[in-house]
Amino acid sequence: GDSAKVTSKGLNARTAKFTVKLTKGQFAALLKDYGLKSETVKNKALTVPVFVLFGEHLYSNQQRQLYTAKAGGTGASKTMLVK
Repeated sequence: GDSAKVTSKGLNARTAKFTVKLTKGQFAALLKDYGLKSETVKNKALTVPVFVLFGEHLYSNQQRQLYTAKAGGTGASKTMLVK
């Protein structure tokens, strides 16, 4: 099913890692404008807007992602690490 997970260490201001899994619903129309399409690709570089509402605070970022998918099947993206 759908799920969300946040991981963070410490008590001071810091960067947190979060994961969202969406398996129930029709998201293709909402995501295609960002390059997340039903096509066969591997590690396609994309920039996706991300919004997180945490308590009363809204955080946003243009997040670089690597997208892998199979046409007619499922797809997944992960954060592109910049070195």
